[in-house]
Amino acid sequence: MKYNKDEVYVCESEPWRSKVITFVDECLVWDSDSIDEEMSMISWQVSDEKAFDKRVCEYKKKDTIQEVLANDGNTFPYVYYGEMTYKSWKNYISRHKMRKLD
Repeated sequence: MKYNKDEVYVCESEPWRSKVITFVDECLVWDSDSIDEEMSMISWQVSDEKAFDKRVCEYKKKDTIQEVLANDGNTFPYVYYGEMTYKSWKNYISRHKMRKLD
């Protein structure tokens, strides 16, 4: 499957997991037009910032994300942006029952 920049994947049961693809780096299999899922990378970031902030605040037991960042300096263990291989992305989408927004 091919992924594209600006595609949004949502998780209805846990909206803080919803992500938008920010960059796609495809690596093709030599001598073929197929995508190497082990070598191709997808960069992403959280698409539902309010849900993400709420989840982090609940976990850290703070009222606002500013308070979290002022006291802890980060949102660990929750990640706002990152990158994965195509294979990891497919597994993440499947595991969390995410769907692509049209």
